[in-house]
Amino acid sequence: MFAFSYPLGQIAEFRHKYGLDQFKNVWMGKDAEYFMPSFYICKDVPFIVLYDKNKKFVRTFDRGFKVSDIVAAVDEDSK
Repeated sequence: MFAFSYPLGQIAEFRHKYGLDQFKNVWMGKDAEYFMPSFYICKDVPFIVLYDKNKKFVRTFDRGFKVSDIVAAVDEDSK
């Protein structure tokens, strides 16, 4: 899921421009009350929160992470 503070029209444009509307498992929405930054205590973007298939929190990623870090965390969680 992507969470934005932008207007819904801009979110829809982003989703379409980058082809994310082709994936039914990619969700996008507006964080109208700016809940996520304070809940996850994120200070930078991009900020990624990883949950497992049972919706259990795994970990967060911010500042200078690599895709390989995310892949490793997913691989580790699937064991």
